Amino acid sequence: QTRLTTGLGFSGAYAYSPDSSSIAYISDYNLWKINADGSGAVLLADLENNVENPHFSPDGTKIIFIYEGKIWQMDADGSNQVDLGILEYTERARFAPDGSKIVFSSNSEIYTANSDGTNVTKIIDEDVVQYELNIPEYSPDGAKLLMECRGIGPNSGINICTSNADGTGFAPLLGNILERQSPVWSPDSSAVGLRM
Repeated sequence: QTRLTTGLGFSGAYAYSPDSSSIAYISDYNLWKINADGSGAVLLADLENNVENPHFSPDGTKIIFIYEGKIWQMDADGSNQVDLGILEYTERARFAPDGSKIVFSSNSEIYTANSDGTNVTKIIDEDVVQYELNIPEYSPDGAKLLMECRGIGPNSGINICTSNADGTGFAPLLGNILERQSPVWSPDSSAVGLRM
């Protein structure tokens, strides 16, 4: 093990760049970037409040992150920071593998938008599927979504759900087996890892 950072207040939220050369991370509620060997720490966003969950675009040129419950985007060097003007109450957003879209949850429902924040579209409705939905993520091949879902009523409990990338084909993974969370895709999109 090698300790890469020495600052206080590391939140545990971090993201590697696509080429694995650098890491974006949160410390003291601000967004930093550091080389993968721990050198060259640079403050990217000093917003003096609740900054969360950075994620690089597939080409490594952009970073999206959550600030005060809204999706922001900036260049990977910290310049051109902008609120994308999308819905509030978002915990995390993720780029599609081709970089054209982002997927996110807001008020327990799943949305997509173009990577510049336009064309916001609700693709999974909580009332229709009877699940509260959170932290969606594209499969590496871009064909599917994976998310945490908490059932409403008799399905209550945390589970893992999947859908097609357009929100169709929604289904709980492994039926109604409960208390499964923190899902991740395998690199080839064929399998899912989770915590029980």
